[in-house]
Amino acid sequence: MYRKIIDVVNEENLFIQLPKEYLNKQVEVIAFEVEKTNEKIDKKKFEEAMAFFSTLNVDMSNFKFNRDEANER
Repeated sequence: MYRKIIDVVNEENLFIQLPKEYLNKQVEVIAFEVEKTNEKIDKKKFEEAMAFFSTLNVDMSNFKFNRDEANER
């Protein structure tokens, strides 16, 4: 998915440069109005949040789900 928010001022025709991975593929373009926010992302808070959530990573590569065991009554 590619998302870009554009401020439309006085132009009805817009040019959007898509990433190269979209070349030779069908894409759907949807336009709708979004509310403008004046909130800026605080870089320090963002880094703190990323540090916190990085501690919650769990390696489940060896986990095997047993459907029969899960459905036992």
